[in-house]
Amino acid sequence: MPTSAVLASAVLAAGSNSNPVAGFLPIILIVGVFYLFIIRPQRRRMASMRETVAAVEPGRQVITTAGLMATVTAVDGDEVELEIAPGVRTRWAKQAIGRVIPLPSEEESDDAGELGHTDPDGTAG
Repeated sequence: MPTSAVLASAVLAAGSNSNPVAGFLPIILIVGVFYLFIIRPQRRRMASMRETVAAVEPGRQVITTAGLMATVTAVDGDEVELEIAPGVRTRWAKQAIGRVIPLPSEEESDDAGELGHTDPDGTAG
């Protein structure tokens, strides 16, 4: 029997005695990576979008997913009424709201936590 045939039979014999879980290990790893890099971030984005839609109230400025900047004038269930110019109002689905622009008071509270913040009297905060 040639040596290559002996080596081939030895490799086949060793492979048939291996753990069956080892065959599924690459598939399990692929599913784990898929979850970490695709499913989990998408869930975070969806939770963030739900919070954004919940924050919509009359008087807030928003940017739609189409890029339209407007002021919310009314909220009715799953619809919002947006004023895009003085006297020009349109109805949109709440899901079309891409971002709620923070109020000036909210921006100031966010800025207060930053490093290098100085109070109006010039002292470090």
